[in-house]
Amino acid sequence: MVSETFLMLNGCALGASDAELVVAFQALAAGEMSEAELGDWFRGVVGEA
Repeated sequence: MVSETFLMLNGCALGASDAELVVAFQALAAGEMSEAELGDWFRGVVGEA
């Protein structure tokens, strides 16, 4: 996914599975998660590569 590539190019790694990422983006698309909540989710699963 684009988000994983962006993180990798910036020296970060995504600590979530592809399935978890899909669920998060589906929740965003369905209006069940706000952009701010997605940002919080990313901050919780992103670390240094």
